[in-house]
Amino acid sequence: MYRKVYIKERKINVLCLAGEFWTVRIMTPITEKVLRHRTRRQILQTLNGQRTFLRDIARALDIPPSTAAYHLKRLLSAGLVEQRRGVYHSFYFLTEHGERIAAEF
Repeated sequence: MYRKVYIKERKINVLCLAGEFWTVRIMTPITEKVLRHRTRRQILQTLNGQRTFLRDIARALDIPPSTAAYHLKRLLSAGLVEQRRGVYHSFYFLTEHGERIAAEF
């Protein structure tokens, strides 16, 4: 039997009967919804550890740039990806939260 002790920074500390604490990471509902789509998970894997342009993401996954832009917009809204605009093109990279999630795949 377990008892929830407190929630902090998307983690739950649980006290079990033996007196030990276990920390369990939880995802927000928005993050779970965003990661249900296979293409978004592939984009996270493509961006893992590098800054990449939209066209390079589309080429790597063999999808149209409009599809890549659609999925990147969803990842941006979930806070998993950041965008930096250059003079002619934008590049994308993972946030700290996105890196943690990408490491689990």
